[in-house]
Amino acid sequence: ECFHGCDTRLFPTIANGLALFAGADGYLQAVDSLTGTPKWEFDPKLENIAGFSPFFPLVADNLAHISFNDTVYSLDLRTGQPKMNYKIGFGETSDHMRANKGVLYVSGGDQLYAYEIITGKEKWHIKVSERSPGRPDSAQPDTRLYPVVDEIVLLGQDDGSLYGVDTNTGQQKWKVAASGSASFPVIADGVVYVGCSDGNLYALDYQTGEIRWSLMTRRGRAHTPAVVGGSVYFACGQYLYAVESGSGSERWECKTAGYVIGNPIITGDLVCFASHVTKSQVDEQDYVQALDVETGKEQWRFAAPPLHWGIAGDAGGVYFGSGPRFFGLDLKTGKE
Repeated sequence: ECFHGCDTRLFPTIANGLALFAGADGYLQAVDSLTGTPKWEFDPKLENIAGFSPFFPLVADNLAHISFNDTVYSLDLRTGQPKMNYKIGFGETSDHMRANKGVLYVSGGDQLYAYEIITGKEKWHIKVSERSPGRPDSAQPDTRLYPVVDEIVLLGQDDGSLYGVDTNTGQQKWKVAASGSASFPVIADGVVYVGCSDGNLYALDYQTGEIRWSLMTRRGRAHTPAVVGGSVYFACGQYLYAVESGSGSERWECKTAGYVIGNPIITGDLVCFASHVTKSQVDEQDYVQALDVETGKEQWRFAAPPLHWGIAGDAGGVYFGSGPRFFGLDLKTGKE
């Protein structure tokens, strides 16, 4: 159980044997991922935290990076002590942060900033796009910051557009306009895999944005995939799919206990995910499930308390939060 009574609706960030939670009370808390033993907590001393929404901390370069209001804090992962903090240009809390090769990227509204992690010095910042036709002046597009690989940072906006931006200069390299809003993309072997609200899973060339293949499921939004060992695993509605990463050819599909929450994770020979079943207005149940990665056959199922975002996992187990409680499940058996 979290030692500060934190709101663990968000799944934790798992790194270096720690599970990190950003609570609705403004605290960042770290516990041992195997035992739940409290390690440290960080209080940003926020004012007027009523209605504050917690965000995911980012772990990079042995630091935990988290944004509160207009400040990014970089904390020592072992102790929780601040090593660096600096103001972000758009003056609001952001959970859109990525780090690569000593540079921290932070996005908010229609802005993207790049900072040197060691010094906190701004490297560059850009306005991602102009206001879309018909959009009020007061309505900024929501810029989502995606993975950074090699010399390209990947961005998305709420109109379905995906951008490739040069990490050295901030210049746009390519743009793809999807036919629906995009899920969080995954990059593997020079390919961007991204699901869309139009039911398609797309495979794009990372350097050029060219579409290599697409797969239509016709079962609702295609959610964030996981790519491991030549296969892509992703959910649509109450189904989980495994397809060939090179061609998009289907390997197997499995009907799940309910609608999948969050994205699947691959741990060893299992693909694990959370699902939600609604039988009536008062009869609901969440599950954590594990399938064999090769066959799609269910290996175990855990009846969980209410979940909000899904699960995290590593070689030691599967983890999730519910209310003030933090759970760890045995990877082989699914038992608490």
